[in-house]
Amino acid sequence: LTVLMEAMACCRPVIITKNVGLAKDLVDKGLVIGTEPGDILGMRTAIQELLSNPEKASALAQKAYDYFLARHTSEYYVKFMSDIMKEMTPDKASSKKDYSLR
Repeated sequence: LTVLMEAMACCRPVIITKNVGLAKDLVDKGLVIGTEPGDILGMRTAIQELLSNPEKASALAQKAYDYFLARHTSEYYVKFMSDIMKEMTPDKASSKKDYSLR
């Protein structure tokens, strides 16, 4: 996932194999192109599609980059953790919150 995030942070279009977890979520959100594991023809087709359509490649890269900036920077994680800690103070500890990454 590190290389995936680095590519998104560099505003590069990404093609990955569809796996469970974050990678599948990014495919479902239309941020990256996904192919089935072992589908060599599907990977080839995806690469050719981006190479022959630079506007689509650029738009895909920009969408993933914007998502990265909004959800996967150090600043985001610091704020996320700070918000969790604030919610855990004694006066707010009784409220039940969802602490999954938003």
